[in-house]
Amino acid sequence: MRFNLNLYSCYRTELMGFAAILIILCHAPSKEWGIPYINYLLCYGNLGVEIFFFLSGLGLAFSLSRHQGSLLPWYKKRYLRILVPYLLIAVPWYYYKYLLGAGDFTRFVINVSTLNYWLYHGGAWFVAVLMPLYLVTPLLFKIMHYHYGYAILIFLSVTCSLLVVFEPSNIGNVFGNIIGTAKRLPCFFLGMIFSYAVKKHKKIPILPVIAIAAFFFVIYKFAFGDGRWLLVFLLIPLVCVSIKKSDILRTIFAFMGNISLESYIANICLLDLGLTYVKSGGIIRYVIVVAIGIIVAYAVSKLKKILI
Repeated sequence: MRFNLNLYSCYRTELMGFAAILIILCHAPSKEWGIPYINYLLCYGNLGVEIFFFLSGLGLAFSLSRHQGSLLPWYKKRYLRILVPYLLIAVPWYYYKYLLGAGDFTRFVINVSTLNYWLYHGGAWFVAVLMPLYLVTPLLFKIMHYHYGYAILIFLSVTCSLLVVFEPSNIGNVFGNIIGTAKRLPCFFLGMIFSYAVKKHKKIPILPVIAIAAFFFVIYKFAFGDGRWLLVFLLIPLVCVSIKKSDILRTIFAFMGNISLESYIANICLLDLGLTYVKSGGIIRYVIVVAIGIIVAYAVSKLKKILI
């Protein structure tokens, strides 16, 4: 069976939706539910972040290949897409949490600016990472088209994946947060690398690719105790095939994909608001939190289209 890589582009929105659902599941406070092994399985929902990184690298490479002239319009478009929904959700929440009553303006600024992640490992960390990542992406794209450019990006991918060796046990500090972020960037670099093959509708034998990804995952897991990012290259082709065959999955994933960033931000803030009650209330209350988050995310996505 040969897999057309262009499906990554065709189903990019649906794949973003699948990733958003994985992250929502990963955030579920399953330790309090008393269901054996569920927490272990839900932790793999963290793969949604790696899928986001892969699709972001892919999408940014596509947009840069079409872009001509000054980079300022490109930067403006990218940052507005992320900052508008983030600020629409984060500012009211952090205003309520730190300014209303407490009057802690410093904490408010640190959280809204996303510095909270780099300093204390808190808040919407994916947004915090995208800010500097967008800034250097045009340089990475330019490097990719130099002689041996692809080799350089592969080297960066391998180097970042091996940084897990230097990650401190206490990640709540600047150094730990930087290392913890860098080790999750291989999928972003590989997304950029894949962009040419995706654009050219290249076909690959799916079973050997899945087997190779599974093999390296086992090796990496055995050597470093991690390596779940390698499962992305096993999972995405299977999800694409499933989406292609199921209209129901395509509809659900497309809906979530159109509000993927908003749902992530809303989920983070709502969990911050109600985690204590969610833990005590179990699955039902968490489902309520997720449902409210999706409603908020949908409303913010509509407002974003008006503002941008």
